[in-house]
Amino acid sequence: MLIDGCMEKGKDCTSGGAKYDYAGVQGVGMADVGDSLTAINKLVYEWGKITPEDLIKALKTNFKDNEILRNILINSAPKYGNDIEEADEQCVYVAEQYCKCVQGLTSPHGAIYRPGLFCLSSNTPLGRQVCALPSGRLSGTPLGDGGISPKHGMDCAGPTAACKSVARVPQVMAINGVNFNMKFMPTMLKTEEDRQKLVDMIRVYFSMGGVHIQFNVLTAEKLKDAQKQPEAYRNLVVRVAGYSAFFVELDKDIQDEIISRTTQGE
Repeated sequence: MLIDGCMEKGKDCTSGGAKYDYAGVQGVGMADVGDSLTAINKLVYEWGKITPEDLIKALKTNFKDNEILRNILINSAPKYGNDIEEADEQCVYVAEQYCKCVQGLTSPHGAIYRPGLFCLSSNTPLGRQVCALPSGRLSGTPLGDGGISPKHGMDCAGPTAACKSVARVPQVMAINGVNFNMKFMPTMLKTEEDRQKLVDMIRVYFSMGGVHIQFNVLTAEKLKDAQKQPEAYRNLVVRVAGYSAFFVELDKDIQDEIISRTTQGE
């Protein structure tokens, strides 16, 4: 009733009634795909550490009895989120390809598709449908959170390096929005000087082309304790992705995914 065009056409907004009719289509798992491409490029083709046949077998069996190969994939190949240009460029490629594929297409009802790179909390259930990946990710585990965030635990060079990597992604192409999640230890933001550093980092990130960033400032230990004693943490609010929620009301798989995110300052 409140959307222009629907009353005039006699159609609901989900059936093509809106005058300005857009449909957001989100790309989920950009970091997983980018890190996988980097691992294949470096370890299979450039360095020859892994044969294509061994990699395919490991992925089909979810790395069963092949933890050594999985550790090589995780620890030897450079990862998105550490200001390593050759790793970041693979994620840039993935983002560009996705957005270009979506742009210009329309829904069956005529809505114009708008590409986005965010997942809210869908990276956890969607991850259950995805097999093992060359990045070292196990089958069924959550995909990367936030859309353009580095993969959990893979951004090991500090928050400024993570910001520089994410700023390389052409975020303006994802016109339906992006999510970049960061998690800080509270001890990193105790003083006014510490908080000013965060302000400066945010300003520089946006000056480099970033369009979105959001934070959780808490410890993994506190979240784990909230899982054990939910009645004591009823008012604990966390930033999930594009929304905030009471932590104890979230599905346990989503709680675990938030806990697993890289904590800057640990």
